Amino acid sequence: MAKSFIDGWEWTAGYRSRTGMYHVDFKSPNLTRTPKSSASYFRDICNERCLVGTVVNDLKEETSILRSENEQLMQKIESLDQGATMNNLRIFNLVEKYSENLFEEVINMVSSRMGINIKQEGILECRRLGKKRGGKPTGIILKLNGFVMKQNIYNKKKLLKDPNVSINEDLTENRLKLMEAAIEKTSLRSVWSYLGTVYVLKDNKRISITSQDDIDKI
Repeated sequence: MAKSFIDGWEWTAGYRSRTGMYHVDFKSPNLTRTPKSSASYFRDICNERCLVGTVVNDLKEETSILRSENEQLMQKIESLDQGATMNNLRIFNLVEKYSENLFEEVINMVSSRMGINIKQEGILECRRLGKKRGGKPTGIILKLNGFVMKQNIYNKKKLLKDPNVSINEDLTENRLKLMEAAIEKTSLRSVWSYLGTVYVLKDNKRISITSQDDIDKI
């Protein structure tokens, strides 16, 4: 028998076909339509929906796991980046002079005002960052050849007794943004960093800041 469409049904000789809520039995001498059980039909639909729901939940769980693993990986990479700057300091608002010898300026500041004996051999790099803007001195990157010297200078930075000059740790871009966000939400005096980690003092408690979520909680 050739294929034809009658009342929306596909008739094909030699096998049993199912369409919608009906099935057609071609072995019957009279080609009749027999309603398929409504309960069976809806049971099939429910089973399909349950299967789809299971797949969706599995995908959501897998996505959540991958997102968590990615965040952990990014944190490890950032920790490595921060570790590479552990011997560095940033100096801000030190008066900028024409034809200055920055090594001598910094050594003199550290020696005379902080009481720390440091020689040029102990400094790997000392230079201004960027161009001078708006009459404000550009920042200085100070790379020391040892962690002990760096930490000694950082711990005694209050001995400068200069409200303009500040000495900070050399933070990664992300941690610097977190520090700026924490300062904006609290105050400059309530925020600091130590060994590359940003902290906030709130209600006499020291809170470490490692993500934007931590900022939102303070």
